[in-house]
Amino acid sequence: MKLLKLFYLLGGAALFAALLLTLDFGAALALVWQAGPLGIAGLCLVFFVLFALDALVWLALVPEIPHTLRWYRRLIRVRLVGEAFNLVVPAGGFGGEPLKAVLLKSHYGVGYRESSAGLVLARIQGLIGQFLFVLLAVIVMAAATNLPALYQTGAWIGLAVLAGMTGGFVVTPKLRLSSRLGRRFGGRAWAEGLVRSLAAIEAVEDKINAFARAHRGRYAASIALAALRWTLGTAEMWLALYLLGYPVSLAEALVLEGLLQLARSVSFFVPANLGTQDGALALAAAAITGVAAAGLGAALLRRVREVIFIALGFAIGGWFSLRALRRAAADPEPEAERAETQRK
Repeated sequence: MKLLKLFYLLGGAALFAALLLTLDFGAALALVWQAGPLGIAGLCLVFFVLFALDALVWLALVPEIPHTLRWYRRLIRVRLVGEAFNLVVPAGGFGGEPLKAVLLKSHYGVGYRESSAGLVLARIQGLIGQFLFVLLAVIVMAAATNLPALYQTGAWIGLAVLAGMTGGFVVTPKLRLSSRLGRRFGGRAWAEGLVRSLAAIEAVEDKINAFARAHRGRYAASIALAALRWTLGTAEMWLALYLLGYPVSLAEALVLEGLLQLARSVSFFVPANLGTQDGALALAAAAITGVAAAGLGAALLRRVREVIFIALGFAIGGWFSLRALRRAAADPEPEAERAETQRK
């Protein structure tokens, strides 16, 4: 498995290097420089608003967490750390999810079962919202742009793959596949570890299904909010190309953002979507603007914003670590127990 991840990483790096060599890297870099610090700061501000919407979806899906501004800020901090690890850890965008659960438990007293159910459900709702947005983008692409037929065909194929992934994530907890597998392999010595893992997953599935039954309005609202979040990502794409000096229409920005998210989804196994996200954005933006440097510049701007948020996430992660060390030195009571007491 580690060799496979290394293979994906090297493949993505090779693809990214090929883009830099094939397209006019110098001109693209000049465009990024033209955007300037204020432009990049504006791009980060737009993304932070989108990020805050993601945290709001998560807050709505964990009924055990008080729906207050204080807890909302806490979830934003935890998400910043977890998403930073999602970007750099070669685990298909899921490397930071366990870390989010650990931070909520150790610092804020939220149980693993509650936080895990909320994390999984937020992923599912986010994936549904992303599929709805990409579907809209592909329809707009077919109706309102002149992208080559190869792009159109590739987008519809990618949309079919995304539909299958989304359906699988939605159906798995509803069918309680983990409990079925647990019963299938229960009692076999060689499968004891698997059965224990499936039992933990089953508990999370039960909480997800219970939430969907008890909070139908919140369940539906979270999907709508997730779809809105992905749709508003169009603003980040529009601003990026505007800063580069090649403004596009909102419909074109929506198509570009949809193609980008589609590429990220179907290449989830590549660490940080290295090369795949950049290639999809660079080629599609170049086709729409007619300038290759604009496409690569937009991809580079995206990476600059990612690096800034990774650094911010790691900085907050360091703050969490120092906070735990200071409290451990001042109070011998275990951090998790203290957090549980504070939460109550």
